Amino acid sequence: MNSWNWSEYGALVQSGIAIALALIAPYFSWKLARRSQADDQKRQTKLSIFSALIENRNIWNSRESVKALNLIDVVFHDSQEIRTIWREYHGMITRSEFNDTPIGRTLRSQKLIELQASIARNLNYNIDQFDIERVYLPTCLDEEQEISIRERGIKLLRIRAESQDQTTIYSTPRKDQATKGDFSPDEIPAIDGAYLLHFTRQDGAAGNALIQLIDSSINGVDILGVKYSGSYTIQGGWIAINAILTVPPRVKTIFDTESSDQTTIPVSFELPLDFSTGQKIHQVVAYGLTLKIKLNKISAI
Repeated sequence: MNSWNWSEYGALVQSGIAIALALIAPYFSWKLARRSQADDQKRQTKLSIFSALIENRNIWNSRESVKALNLIDVVFHDSQEIRTIWREYHGMITRSEFNDTPIGRTLRSQKLIELQASIARNLNYNIDQFDIERVYLPTCLDEEQEISIRERGIKLLRIRAESQDQTTIYSTPRKDQATKGDFSPDEIPAIDGAYLLHFTRQDGAAGNALIQLIDSSINGVDILGVKYSGSYTIQGGWIAINAILTVPPRVKTIFDTESSDQTTIPVSFELPLDFSTGQKIHQVVAYGLTLKIKLNKISAI
């Protein structure tokens, strides 16, 4: 009977292990490489989102920022903190009170900074909110941005104004010459709302503004940065407009006024209550100038 040769058995086992390792090593190497590539790609995607938000943090609604924000729930699906802050920020940017008031805009900006700081922590960057708040924006770039926004606003207002196919001109009579009480209390049109105001001089010079009529008050702004404020009253079938135009320095108004300082212009006129239907162009005299105006109601308030 042959005795067992332990040395040969050990060599055989070692050979088997070596062969097995040689066969499976390429597979594990491939798996590790794939995992490493996937991790690198995932981090690169996270970094691209963070970079877009940081590069455009002075323009919160830029195209790049919007694309980055819409990817957060997918790319950072495993970070509850980031997704919670993003949900809170989304709730802000989709509500008018966080876009139309100074306090609202401040709160919105703070929440965006909080979101950016959370993403920085996820990427293991030693960046805090104070670093994110430090932004360099030269005056020339800020002015270019303002010009771009105003040019876009001009185009939008022109498109909306030109889309109206009504050409009837209604020369508003003096109130004491018109029939008073043209509307019964139940027939008075709903006045409060947001309006696109288009005004034209007799020589063809024109302008546009967005205004709001809310609870007898008037506020708005036009494409030149002129701010509108004031009040309105309803008497019978008429609405009396009493507004103040606050004009920035070096802005030439429709009334041909221009100053190196901020100025105010009082404007008053009356319109029949059916102006809110947007079906007529009204001819009025305001600040000594004859204007043709049309108000198209964009939304009710």
